Amino acid sequence: MRKRLLTWYLVLSMLIISCLPLAALSEGYVSGDDMGLDSGTAVVLAKSLTLRKSASVNAGKVTSASSGDTLKVLERAGDWTRVALQKSGKSQEGWVLTEYIVFSPLVLTLRRSNTSIYSAPDRNSKLISSLAKDTELQVTGTYGNFWVVTVRTASGFLSMSEDVWTSREIQDMFFGAYANPGKGTVNKKTVPRTGPSTGWPEVDAIAAGTEVTLLQETGGWYPCYVKGKVRYILSQDITVTQYPGQGAASASQAQTQTLTLPMVDGVQLVFQAEEWDYDSEKPIDGIFSLSQASELAVEAICQKYGMWRKALEEYHIRYGFHSSAYMAYGVAHPYWKIYFCEKGTNSVIYDVDVDASTGQVLAVIGPGEGNG
Repeated sequence: MRKRLLTWYLVLSMLIISCLPLAALSEGYVSGDDMGLDSGTAVVLAKSLTLRKSASVNAGKVTSASSGDTLKVLERAGDWTRVALQKSGKSQEGWVLTEYIVFSPLVLTLRRSNTSIYSAPDRNSKLISSLAKDTELQVTGTYGNFWVVTVRTASGFLSMSEDVWTSREIQDMFFGAYANPGKGTVNKKTVPRTGPSTGWPEVDAIAAGTEVTLLQETGGWYPCYVKGKVRYILSQDITVTQYPGQGAASASQAQTQTLTLPMVDGVQLVFQAEEWDYDSEKPIDGIFSLSQASELAVEAICQKYGMWRKALEEYHIRYGFHSSAYMAYGVAHPYWKIYFCEKGTNSVIYDVDVDASTGQVLAVIGPGEGNG
């Protein structure tokens, strides 16, 4: 609660400074906690944040972090979090007040130059920065149709209508449970773009011989993942060594089962569930089963979006089990990744992560919230 109040205060302060009408407040601020992929990190919200020797405001100071700094999360303990800060080539550990950080933020990559960052969630508000293509921004929250982002040591607002990649989109496209990309090699020095046409900006050239991960060709361009970035490369400039859909994780090899959930409020959901076990580990004894995790996922979706259980009959499930990928309170936890897809397609509508050891729902992502 204290954290929500603080983040709301920070956003409200920006709105007041920018003189935005109070009517704009009705859209509401949503914290950016756990929107991203890296559960072992956090970003500083405050202008300056003290790392202390123990979990007390009276404890000695270790060092300080600035707004936008990335911290490694070592332990979560309620109002306090133990973190590590890389500073001047040295890692320093200490305790910080949880209310002044955001956990596992979403990362945005800008696809066009001259992208505007505003002082308030309004395109008529003061422009505080204009950023170049390929700039990466950490999301500390959302406000209506705007991302709240960190720019250097300040916060600003980025319209969701701007062309960006989110870290979740990139993960799902190239490495997600139902992704099945191909492989290729750049056959000559080439200048890629941030989209599939000459209308998109050029980016740094890629040398001949560079290996890339690629998706289905679109309009004479291959969407590629290369050196941590999404690039569109002309088809003629790539020699394909493995076409998308021909990898070991192809759909024809996925195992399927019928998943029958408990009767609740007169509704018994029965799903066709397709396995996408992409860390190659099988569930172990003594943890929440796929059936139990799916029921928790259904409850979370219904609660978050105000849905009736029966509405979920329109979907099928694709799932994967991760043996130790999720970090919580400094400990690696196994978890289930459960996708609710439209019947007859693999189009993901809801994406839910469930901690397999505790049954805690870690994330619920719905339409327009980063599924890609």
